[in-house]
Amino acid sequence: MKLNKKIKTTLPLAAFAGLALTASSSHAAIIGFEAESGTLGADFDPAQADAGALGGFYITTETEKITGNNPETEARTVSYSLNVAAGTYDVYVRGRVGPGNANDDSFFYANAFGDADPTVTTDWQQINGMGSFGVPQVSFGWSSALTATVTSTGGTVQWEIGPREDGFDMDAFALVSTGQVVTDAELSAAVAVPEPSTTALLGLGGLALILRRRKG
Repeated sequence: MKLNKKIKTTLPLAAFAGLALTASSSHAAIIGFEAESGTLGADFDPAQADAGALGGFYITTETEKITGNNPETEARTVSYSLNVAAGTYDVYVRGRVGPGNANDDSFFYANAFGDADPTVTTDWQQINGMGSFGVPQVSFGWSSALTATVTSTGGTVQWEIGPREDGFDMDAFALVSTGQVVTDAELSAAVAVPEPSTTALLGLGGLALILRRRKG
């Protein structure tokens, strides 16, 4: 609270809010995040280290599920909390097809924001044949836009994914405004950009240091 008072009496807060907006404005229509940043169900291995993954880690599941059209249990889901502006988004995944090729190339994602029921097939989109979406087998790579879009009314939302085969490795995801053309480099850069709230905290931390030095 003391920090807020100092800001008010020295510099306009809007000047520092602009720092956060500038840092993320080039990726305003791309929401990128690490696969391991969500809440992992019990069937997932802890995040695995790999130099080829963004941020150095990826996730995969311990169990196989090649029948049915949903994850089946909460243990086989990962839940993410995201700040998503109102709009419709294409879904991209940065992944790696496993050594089993056609037996290691599929997963599920919720086709709407909110708490998806792992037993209800209509809550999920099954994506099979990741190679046909451009995901490589040996190294990690971004897919093209996946089959189903997701729509947000704006604000903080929950979104979930689920594994289908235990050999498909997931590194990162991106939600991109439908119809926007993006490159792999832009998708990767969006994952690396801090959330606006994080950037704002960094800016305020720097401001606090400046004020402390002035006071001294």
